[in-house]
Amino acid sequence: MSRSRRAVRAGDAEQSIFSGVDPVVIAEAVKRLNWQGMRAFTEEPAAAPADVPLAYVVATEDPALPPAVQEQWAAHCAHRLRVPSGHSPHLSHADEVAAFLAEAVARAATGG
Repeated sequence: MSRSRRAVRAGDAEQSIFSGVDPVVIAEAVKRLNWQGMRAFTEEPAAAPADVPLAYVVATEDPALPPAVQEQWAAHCAHRLRVPSGHSPHLSHADEVAAFLAEAVARAATGG
């Protein structure tokens, strides 16, 4: 925790944030980590617009955010992808996540 007690850093980022990611990518990502404001953990997120179909990537092996919690959040989404990944599926399963997001954007653009 920062001296101001307003921010935190991941303690064991290699495991909590980047588990399952290529070690070369982990090394670079860890160098770029910075402080995370406490508001991210204490404030309710704003409601998503009702007219936008939501998409969620569930990381089924995430040690940082329990998959059961992710499943609860994903239940409210129109589109879901489950990836056997730790907390960073955009790094460990980049092609799969990119394709899912591209499909979600295409559906939204055509009203689907």
